[in-house]
Amino acid sequence: RTAGAIMIPGGQLSLISRPQSVAEIIAACGSRFGGIEITLIHPRPGEDAVRMLVTAIKGSRARLSFRAPLIMHETGSHAFTPFVDDLNNGRAAYSRNVRAIRPGL
Repeated sequence: RTAGAIMIPGGQLSLISRPQSVAEIIAACGSRFGGIEITLIHPRPGEDAVRMLVTAIKGSRARLSFRAPLIMHETGSHAFTPFVDDLNNGRAAYSRNVRAIRPGL
């Protein structure tokens, strides 16, 4: 509620949470936020997701979408995948797929 109260229309809400919280997060977004994108974050290929990245746009009416999972580490290793290593070192960005739909447009 606080994010919705202080954020300008078209502003992006981003949070990282446990997958078990998905229902509460979607409910909390209510009618104030739309264009929700959920990315499950897996430690390694074949392992269950331990976190999820949720982004939403204030005032958007775009539909909920699930993105391809993000795999953090190489199989059998603690080394980051090349994409995650690039994210950590500022060589890549993780952009949204859904565009914001501003109120009144």
